Amino acid sequence: MVHVGEPRLVIVRRGHFATFELLCRTFSDDPSVQIVWDRRREERRRTPDAAAEEERRRSKDRRRVPPMQWRQLNYVAAFDAARKD
Repeated sequence: MVHVGEPRLVIVRRGHFATFELLCRTFSDDPSVQIVWDRRREERRRTPDAAAEEERRRSKDRRRVPPMQWRQLNYVAAFDAARKD
């Protein structure tokens, strides 16, 4: 049987204070769960034109689309890897 662990790290989108507070209260009894702010201020990658000269890899942009949870709920939870009993 495969289980997915409990969330251990929850990252909250910048400026969403109510979400941060709610998650802190929700997990207040579980010291193994850490609630943190997303520290990014802006996209760190340059536009393809600006970085063309320095580009070492010739592959396409490999960034993933943000998860639905991030876009709609303004947080994302990182879970422990699946484990077998």
